[in-house]
Amino acid sequence: MNEVIQCASYYKISSDALIAMNAPQMKGIADKLKLSHQKSLELALKYDKSATSKFAEIENQQIAEMKASSGLRELMNQYRTKCQQILAAPDERLKYWQMVEM
Repeated sequence: MNEVIQCASYYKISSDALIAMNAPQMKGIADKLKLSHQKSLELALKYDKSATSKFAEIENQQIAEMKASSGLRELMNQYRTKCQQILAAPDERLKYWQMVEM
C-alpha cells in the first residue's frame, strides 16, 4: 500500500502545483490529478487504516525532495507511469505483492 500512498501524494502535489499556476488550460489536468489522488487514497484506506497518517509523512517527504531537485518535473518522471499502472489494475498488483510476501 505504500506505493498507492506515494501515488496519492504525487497526484495531490501535482494537482496543487497546477492549480497554483492559475492557468486555465491546465485546469482539466489538475482536476484529473485531483480525482486520481482521491481514488488512490480511497484504495489505500481500504487496505490500510493508517494510510492517512502515512500519506502526510510521504507528502512531506516528496515535497522536500521536489524542492531539493528540479521541482515537479522530476516528481512526475518518477511517479507518472508507475501510478497510472497501479490505478489501472490495483487488484492485480495487490495479488502480486501478496504472493511475493507468502
